[in-house]
Amino acid sequence: CLCRSTCHGPLLEGQVLGKHEDFKTAMLEQVKKEEDEEVFIAYAAIALRPKSLSALSLWKILRTDSFAKFDAALSHLSRSFSLNFGYADVDGHIGYVMTGEVPKRGKPGVEQYPLPGWTGEHDWQTFVAHQDLPKAFDPPDGYLISANHKVVDYDYYKHYLGQCWKSGYRARAIKGKLQQIISEGRVLPEQMPKL
Repeated sequence: CLCRSTCHGPLLEGQVLGKHEDFKTAMLEQVKKEEDEEVFIAYAAIALRPKSLSALSLWKILRTDSFAKFDAALSHLSRSFSLNFGYADVDGHIGYVMTGEVPKRGKPGVEQYPLPGWTGEHDWQTFVAHQDLPKAFDPPDGYLISANHKVVDYDYYKHYLGQCWKSGYRARAIKGKLQQIISEGRVLPEQMPKL
């Protein structure tokens, strides 16, 4: 088995490439190339990057006593995982932290298709620092919702996180039901699984 790699990641070849032929076709429709040029697809992903400090992060998370320390502990996890984390403490505080290494690109692209790596315009320049990723602490509404929907407004958030989001239907449905529960009186933990 031969695995070739580029600065953008391993090349998808052979049977693996067959699974991505539609992506390759779609990408070739968007770019200009010489007739005799051969095009390959390389896979770039945060998950393929080394230097994970996940174990240290989990150890620190289990020993935090504040949102600031929780967020700092998650900064180590950001090198490996792109996830949404919820926070709650015994004093009634709640919070949200997004983790992950979000690439800063020369030019944002269409994430669902391969991008032309030979131009360099979509190359990862650096990454959004953990402290600049979306977070929230004790929001005025008194609740947080995370349902794989867009959590930022690009009119106010300067870093590009992508454009492939769930529609927000689940988040709106959860918000509506939660507001109904709140209007009926005290919210109880046993109500949350049903939500």
